[in-house]
Amino acid sequence: MGTRLRPSRWRPASFWRDKATGERRERTEWHHVVVFNEGLVKVVEQYVKKGSKLYVQGAIQTRKYTDKQGIECSRTEIVCKAFKSEIAMLDRAERAPAPEEDAYGSAQPMHADMGDEVPF
Repeated sequence: MGTRLRPSRWRPASFWRDKATGERRERTEWHHVVVFNEGLVKVVEQYVKKGSKLYVQGAIQTRKYTDKQGIECSRTEIVCKAFKSEIAMLDRAERAPAPEEDAYGSAQPMHADMGDEVPF
């Protein structure tokens, strides 16, 4: 089926202001995400860090398993396969600082000191 990224837990959070107290509130839910798409695996491993903002589109699947104590459990996962899956990074790209004015040499045009000579 392809490369599989180990199941990981991702935490979307929503924030709002409590109307009664004016306090900032947060609600967090953890989601288990499994990626089978090799291209998405590379992107996640290389660029996604703790706190990254992501858009995840995949199939919701529930699987049953038996834990170490022999208890039957179920887990609902977002499964990203080769087709109809997407992970988009929503964070702004880090921008490089603007170069200094003389960082690229003289501000004069390159041909200013050549006169009438042709360089070839």
